[in-house]
Amino acid sequence: MVKYLYFSLALCSAVLSDPGSASFSFEHKALVQVTTSTFPSSMDPLEVAIEIGAEDVDTVSNNEMQAVADSSCQNYQFKCDISDVRQVLKVLKEKGVNELTTTFEYLPKTLVELSEEEYEEACQLVDIISVHEDVVEVYSNFTLAGQL
Repeated sequence: MVKYLYFSLALCSAVLSDPGSASFSFEHKALVQVTTSTFPSSMDPLEVAIEIGAEDVDTVSNNEMQAVADSSCQNYQFKCDISDVRQVLKVLKEKGVNELTTTFEYLPKTLVELSEEEYEEACQLVDIISVHEDVVEVYSNFTLAGQL
């Protein structure tokens, strides 16, 4: 794995930092997703987020290939600290929301805007690393300039 990683980085003119050197750029969070079609229409997602102790709520597509504007493929995504996820799930279920999906992610604290050329190179590197059998997930903190 290590040789593959160094080779992959060299292909993209990148270098490997010390272990843990980038971990301060990410926060480990729980994401609880609820399809909008199963969320009671009488409740406001933002008010529910505040009440249940979630840090934030967003409307996201449940399929990246579908437009978020299509409400049939939307989810409400409640972001919370990992230590709070049980309470968030409990209160959502008490409110009648039963179809829940929970994931644990490393979310970037800040995003770095890259030019189109830099963005393509960074995506290429992520793709190269992602296909290795020992890699479970690759997290990044970059975005295309103007996409924030």
